[in-house]
Amino acid sequence: MPDSNYRTLVQSLNEKQEIFFFYNILNHFKTSDTPLYTFLTGGAGVGKSVLLRCLYQALVKFFNHKVGENPDNLKVLLCAPTGKAAHNIGGNTIHSAFGIPVGRGFSFKPLDMHQLDSMRCKFFHLKIVFIDEISMVGQKMFNFINLRLQELKGCCKPFGGVSVIAFGDLYQLKPVMDSWIFTVPRIGIECIGANLWQDHFTIFELEEIMRQKDDVAFAQLLNRLREGNHLVPQDIEVLQSRLLTASNESYAHNLNLIPHLFTTRSECDLHNFHVLENLPETMKTIVNSIDTVSGDVSCSLKEKILSKVPDDAGKTMELQRNLHLAIGPPFELCLNVSVEDGLTNGASCSIKMFDYRVSSSERVSIVWVELENASSGCQWRQKYSNLYKANIPRS
Repeated sequence: MPDSNYRTLVQSLNEKQEIFFFYNILNHFKTSDTPLYTFLTGGAGVGKSVLLRCLYQALVKFFNHKVGENPDNLKVLLCAPTGKAAHNIGGNTIHSAFGIPVGRGFSFKPLDMHQLDSMRCKFFHLKIVFIDEISMVGQKMFNFINLRLQELKGCCKPFGGVSVIAFGDLYQLKPVMDSWIFTVPRIGIECIGANLWQDHFTIFELEEIMRQKDDVAFAQLLNRLREGNHLVPQDIEVLQSRLLTASNESYAHNLNLIPHLFTTRSECDLHNFHVLENLPETMKTIVNSIDTVSGDVSCSLKEKILSKVPDDAGKTMELQRNLHLAIGPPFELCLNVSVEDGLTNGASCSIKMFDYRVSSSERVSIVWVELENASSGCQWRQKYSNLYKANIPRS
């Protein structure tokens, strides 16, 4: 970030943000060598993300300007539990940053010597870890981060003596397949251990809403909705006024564009199937998966292995057996293809064209999409620039 932008951002902080920025954080690192463990929270729009950007810039500048420090060394790490959240702050996913195997739980296994040497070189100068969206980080994942940093730093201190600054709102999304970060296990050997969150972290709460400061009524509604038990009848009326039902005249005409909320994957799949079913055949296609078995095994064994592949994307890392696609309706990526390039799980896009490079084939070769966020996919567009034709926009 240019210095002028950084100064403008700092000057925009309100009083409580300034207290946290200058006194709680910067003053600590300027006057003490002890690790800091703190949690910045508050409702939507109070400026948590703004403070994260300010602190990251300030601390990187502070550590880089110390005598003898190499600016290229990693001293401040930004991470988040999901690809989309990590991209929003310009960081990495927690799984990627700390070498957590995807889909295998959080049972800690030490790194092999090659991985350990590589990661120790990378994190040797690490001073601070920023974790955004901490509500989605569970107790097991948090303990895994602690053990990994202890392993990398060769130190038994909490988090290997590295400071941890967490951002988020525990009123928001809870961890997936994990317990809240502040809970203590009730069974097993872990129930007699310490709770890192309760034992080490202090809390600082922001209360002044900045994002909706020009709409006080809406800001107050958001705060009441956040707590969930202080809604007044007028709040329900405002929320229901935004609800579009199937009986509404404009519903059928905008079915493809209206956001729908479902509580189960099966309901979501059924709705998506209904939307695609009503589109013209010329605008849609199905890409069937081609499953193969690697290795020198008999044909009968290959067939037996392939028959065991589940027809459930939740059990195959979101890879579909039959991928239904259509030009027009909004789609989302379901995998983290490249977090730093914005190609993350949940990134919105629309399909613009099906490209059949093999003229005799009915199987589409390339699916051309336009991402909702124009800055996403820049590296990917450059990497595959050789695939573009004259009639395909560079966006």
